[in-house]
Amino acid sequence: MTGRLYEPNLTKLFNELFLSSFIHGSNIIAWSDPRLINRKELSIAEFTNNLIRVILDFLTQFAGGRGGIDNNVVQFGVAATIWSVLLAFAMERRKEDDPPRERLLAWGFLFGLGREILMLAMAFILAMRLVDYNLLHVAFPPLEHALSNAAVFFIAGAFLLFLFERSCLSRRYLVCSLGSVVGCYLTTFWWWAHFILDNPDSRFGQTWCDWLFHINACIWLLVPIVLVLRRQKGWLRNLVVTALGFFFMAEFLKLPDMAMGEVHEHIFTPIRHSCYLLGIFVLGFVYVREQSAERKRAKMEILHLAFHDTLTGLPNRILFTDRLQLALEQVKRSNGKMALMFLDLDCFKRINDTRGHAGGDLLLQAVSHRLGTIVRQGDTVARMGGDEFVLLLPWLQDPEDGIRVAEKILEAVKLPFDLAGQSISTSTSIGIAFYPGDGSSAEELLKHADMAMYAAKGEGRGCYHLFSDEIRSRIMKRHRFEDSLRQALQQEQFFLVYQPQADVRTGKMIGVEALVRWNHPEQGIIYPDDFIDLAEETGLILQLGEWVLRTACLQLRTWQNLGAPLMHISVNVSTVQFNHPDFLRTVDCILIETGIDSSFVELEMTETVLMNSSTVEILAQLKRRGFRLAIDDFGTGYSSLSYLKHFPVDRIKIDKSFVQGITSNKSDSVIVRTIIAMAHSLDLLALAEGVESGDQLQLLRELDCNQVQGYYIGRPITSEELLVRIVGTSSFASCDRLSGPNQANISH
Repeated sequence: MTGRLYEPNLTKLFNELFLSSFIHGSNIIAWSDPRLINRKELSIAEFTNNLIRVILDFLTQFAGGRGGIDNNVVQFGVAATIWSVLLAFAMERRKEDDPPRERLLAWGFLFGLGREILMLAMAFILAMRLVDYNLLHVAFPPLEHALSNAAVFFIAGAFLLFLFERSCLSRRYLVCSLGSVVGCYLTTFWWWAHFILDNPDSRFGQTWCDWLFHINACIWLLVPIVLVLRRQKGWLRNLVVTALGFFFMAEFLKLPDMAMGEVHEHIFTPIRHSCYLLGIFVLGFVYVREQSAERKRAKMEILHLAFHDTLTGLPNRILFTDRLQLALEQVKRSNGKMALMFLDLDCFKRINDTRGHAGGDLLLQAVSHRLGTIVRQGDTVARMGGDEFVLLLPWLQDPEDGIRVAEKILEAVKLPFDLAGQSISTSTSIGIAFYPGDGSSAEELLKHADMAMYAAKGEGRGCYHLFSDEIRSRIMKRHRFEDSLRQALQQEQFFLVYQPQADVRTGKMIGVEALVRWNHPEQGIIYPDDFIDLAEETGLILQLGEWVLRTACLQLRTWQNLGAPLMHISVNVSTVQFNHPDFLRTVDCILIETGIDSSFVELEMTETVLMNSSTVEILAQLKRRGFRLAIDDFGTGYSSLSYLKHFPVDRIKIDKSFVQGITSNKSDSVIVRTIIAMAHSLDLLALAEGVESGDQLQLLRELDCNQVQGYYIGRPITSEELLVRIVGTSSFASCDRLSGPNQANISH
């Protein structure tokens, strides 16, 4: 406050407050009676003057208008209450996520509350006559102005940040405006302190100090008002400008008052203080309403996230299940038909490996959009997770309608996708289940559509398959086989056999390949071709592959301890096993546990392993550990010199499908010749698999193949029989005589 401080008396203050309001209220009622107006012959000018006086007096009682602190207690209390409520709101909001805007608002509300508490404390001290008012008058005017201006500037900066979402703009505004407040305070404090002590009857509003504070405040309040008016629209913009406009008027109206020597202070002051309170009221309304709107938006976003997929925006499993249940109830009541489709993108993992997960996400979004353009308005497309989608087609007239939709989807997905300038092609496998023929509940329909989808994948992918009892029987058989595979690992039903490998020139055995067999209690011996794929799909290959490597290393250590000639042992490593993040750690543990020299162990991998981007580093790690590395079934995958050039492999194993036809098929002979020549050019050994006759062996010798493996060299045999062979002979000339009569049930 800038008015003159006079002798306070709180009793007199409140008496004047209520008594004056009562008297003037009575006068208003009297003047509103036409008979009284006629009797008093009151002129229109006098009536207008009296009405204005009553209004100003009312504002005086509410907002203070006589210039003294003791006349503004009501205003201070009301303002302090509003600032306290707003500060509580801001602090509660900060507990949730502490946004930058709330931090600025909290500071603004705190400064505003501090200003009102300061003024209430001054009024109380003066009323209690604790300190002479001249001493208080030395310090409080500059401090009151600084607190008031700081509060408004913090609030303006907060809304600049919220409306423009530019922290640099808000930061620059706050630094400049608050810096100017500090400058005004430091400039005026010492001068005013000395001046008021020398001139006790002076008023702050009659000095250049008050001019400095108010002009500075007006300038820095105009800046956000102009910025917001020029660049923003909407109800929030209008309310923020209104609040800042009231604060601006509270500061600006002091300038003409001071220019007139404060002789009309009783008119300007209540209007200024009313603008100040209205500014706080509007600010509170803006903040509370905006908080409510923001909470509502947050609630809607949370609700949307709970029932929709975050990547594609499609309904998720929860929402789809709810819609499926509702559609089932409606179709049942009307005896209608509906279809449920289960879609899975083919070879999606390859896309993730080659294009990265970002490319895979873009593909999922593109597929979801394309599916949405195919189905009807009442149909539902949902993402169940990963690369799996489901379609709900209610109210079908005929099952053929669902099949036509499936055909459209297959054709649409086969079209290339343009993702970030790159063309990606894929396909999908679709399983279809119909109501009521394929199930009467949501669980049954989903399960049967899933079964049909796996049947479509089994038929070569890129097609659709209708659910049938045959599929159910096949899937159930597969599940039982999977359960048996799990039990086999727990009950140690697997064992290893070893197939010799020999040098083509000398005929000596150079090593063996460890091959796994499953001794099923009911079906007898089961070969890897019948269970390895299932083990890879279910992840059981990790446990099985670890067991094979450990058992082979232990067996090699046993042979070495028995004095057998030194030779290497080859172990197949699955692609799933090789790509697992714990693969190297597992290999290290096996080496430590078995104590085997890793240079006698060869790890065989197929060409598909080479497609992974991390293959080079993993192979280098294995090579540093001393392992020999080989590419198995070479020629059946992505054969490329560029792969062989970058990977530290030691040997290429030519697939038996080429070796078996070299004596009768010219193309196979040319392929084998080319692979051998390519291996020699890269200083790699070439081993031919599946040698079953002397003619094949002779031709491989002529083609300069290094090593051979197959039935003609030796069938897979047990470790005991292999030990007998190792001790008995080191050539393959008498391999058939050494194979023994008991090999028929385990050899392959």
